[in-house]
Amino acid sequence: MYDLEYVKKRKRRRLAALVSLFSSIGVASLVVVSFLGRTVGTFTVSIQNSTVKLALCEKSNFEEPTSYLRIDNIPNKYTEYTYKWLENKGFDVIDDENRSYYFGLSEDGEAMGFLKYTFYIKNIGTKLARYTLSVNLEESTKGDNGKTLDDTLRIMLFENDPAVEDSHNFDVYAKELSDLRYKVKDIKGNYTNQAFISKTPAPASDGIVYEDETHRLAEPFLTNRGTAIIQKEVDNFGIDDMMRYTVVYWLEGDASIPEYDAQGNPLEPKGAKIKLSIDINASSNGIA
Repeated sequence: MYDLEYVKKRKRRRLAALVSLFSSIGVASLVVVSFLGRTVGTFTVSIQNSTVKLALCEKSNFEEPTSYLRIDNIPNKYTEYTYKWLENKGFDVIDDENRSYYFGLSEDGEAMGFLKYTFYIKNIGTKLARYTLSVNLEESTKGDNGKTLDDTLRIMLFENDPAVEDSHNFDVYAKELSDLRYKVKDIKGNYTNQAFISKTPAPASDGIVYEDETHRLAEPFLTNRGTAIIQKEVDNFGIDDMMRYTVVYWLEGDASIPEYDAQGNPLEPKGAKIKLSIDINASSNGIA
């Protein structure tokens, strides 16, 4: 497996991760389209309001509510990173509107260790609303060695009511593993193909790898929802209600049980590309 030393030694080796995170948010009564990919390094969000009216803002004060958000000039290369480094930065620090999307820029300024983007959704209309937020894997191109980036992709999604002080709840998601070197049991003792968020613990005497409080399994990507790999549902989204989202994604350098070549070197997915999207489907509460 990758260990932290490996990540440090190879920090300057760029994985050619031309990642287009583009989002579209759509419903019969509301259409929000955001994309980071039409022009590489650009992120935009636009809204068309009708019976359900939601606004977007990068700040909780909503002094500048808008139907259009845009960030530019995001580097299109990503270094390997690790969950431990995010943990060391502090999740409350990451889930902070005052930290820009450049927070994850590498020290040399040439690549991203991780990309994080914080924004708010507010119901500025006169009707109760509901919406489903979906993160989609639109495209995954294999690298030179046939490997894909989604094997080591990790997505951390914060979803919090800003009215609740010091609330920074999140989940981490990853693709389930299809070819396991060891059998894995989750913390409840059930066999699973879920990937560990970061480093995989050593097998126990029975040859099984066990999840524990230190080594946690990621939530699995969805596999039966079309391109959707993550979905969050919000119901009873009342007038003036707000929700804060911070989306973080990175390539986990301490990835669990990677494949190795004949010389014992981890197989890196050089040249691989992925494209992600975020859809928010909204409507009046109780209307599909």
